[in-house]
Amino acid sequence: MLEATLSPGNIALTRGAIQGAADMPDIAQAMHEGGGAVTRARLAEFLKAETAAGRLDVDDPEEAAELFGGMMAGRQFRALMGLPVDTDRATIE
Repeated sequence: MLEATLSPGNIALTRGAIQGAADMPDIAQAMHEGGGAVTRARLAEFLKAETAAGRLDVDDPEEAAELFGGMMAGRQFRALMGLPVDTDRATIE
């Protein structure tokens, strides 16, 4: 997820969506619904399944997915600002 979030294409697309959000809110909404919201829902389903299988113990999978997404957004924000972000495989692992 981190690699996809921080890919140059995703960063450029996100910058464009942010810049145009006030003038084109429908595009911003569609980008959120097709990207971040879908990713968080899939992560919540994964956390539910892993909890049901006994491999994890997550009380609120939706909240956990939201918090995880927030952590990802922190790294994404750095990249959007043009600041360095460690994206090498060792750091991601």
